[in-house]
Amino acid sequence: MVDLFMGILIIGITISMLLFVAYKIFNFIFEDHVLGVTLWRRRKEVSKFDRAAIKTILKRKVPYFNALSIGGKEKFLNRVLNHYIGKEFISQEGQVITREVKTLISAGAAQLTFGLDFSFLRYFPEYHVYPRSFKLSKRHPRMYGATSPKGLIWFSWAHVEKGYEDYSDGVNLAIHEFAHALYLQHRQGMVWEADWLVIYENWMAFAHSKLRNASAQERKFFRRDIRKIPTELFPVMVEEFFERPNEFVRAFPDIYVGLVRLMNQDPRNAKLDYRPKMRGFFG
Repeated sequence: MVDLFMGILIIGITISMLLFVAYKIFNFIFEDHVLGVTLWRRRKEVSKFDRAAIKTILKRKVPYFNALSIGGKEKFLNRVLNHYIGKEFISQEGQVITREVKTLISAGAAQLTFGLDFSFLRYFPEYHVYPRSFKLSKRHPRMYGATSPKGLIWFSWAHVEKGYEDYSDGVNLAIHEFAHALYLQHRQGMVWEADWLVIYENWMAFAHSKLRNASAQERKFFRRDIRKIPTELFPVMVEEFFERPNEFVRAFPDIYVGLVRLMNQDPRNAKLDYRPKMRGFFG
C-alpha cells in the first residue's frame, strides 16, 4: 500500500513538473505574440480624436517621426500607442500626467526599438514621472532618470522635454533610459530575439576596445568618459547614434556600423524609414 502511494505521488510530481516546464516553454515562445494581439485590440479602443491628438504631438515634437513614410508613421504611432495604453504612468511630486507626457516618453521607446521585432519592454510595467530632477532616497544623488533591474523606470519630465527640443546635441533622456531597459529586458530572457544579447555583448567588447585605443581628443566626441562607467556606454552611444549620426560615423565608424547591426536601423537613412544599408561588423 505504501509503495502504491509513493508510486502515485512520484507520478503526480513528475506530471506537475512536466506541465510546469511545458507552460514555461509555451510562455517563452508565444507570450509576446499573445501580448501583441492584446495590444492590437486595445489600440482599436483608442478614439479617433485621441489618436489624432497623439499624432499631432509626434509631428510637432519628434523629428524622427516626421522623416518616416506614411507606413513608417503608422508603425511608429502603433508602437507609441502600445506604451501609451499598456503602461502605467505614475505621477511623482505632483507631476501631471498629460497626453504629451505619455506620448513623448512612449516615443523614446518606439524610436529606440523601431528596427526590432519586439518593442513593448514588458518587463517594465511602470513609468514614474517627476516634474524635474529627483532623488530616489537620501543616499542617492539628484538624477534626471533611472532604470532599475526590478522593472521600474523614472523620468524627469523637464529633461524628457529638453531632449526633444534640441535634436542635435546627442542628449535624449527618454532614449537613454529605454536603452538601459532594452538591455535589462534581454538579460531577463524576456524577448524572443535570442541573438540580440549575443550581438550586444560582442559589440560592447568591441566598443570598449576601440575606446581604450582612442586618443583623449577622439573620446571628447562623447559628453562623458564612458570608459569608466560601462553601464552608461550603450545608452550614451545610442543617444549620439540617433541625434548626431553623421558626426558619429566620422569619429568612430566601426562602432557606428556595429550599432546599425545591433539596432537594425540607420538614422542616416531617413528616406527608407531608417532601414540599414550595411551589415555590422566587429574588428
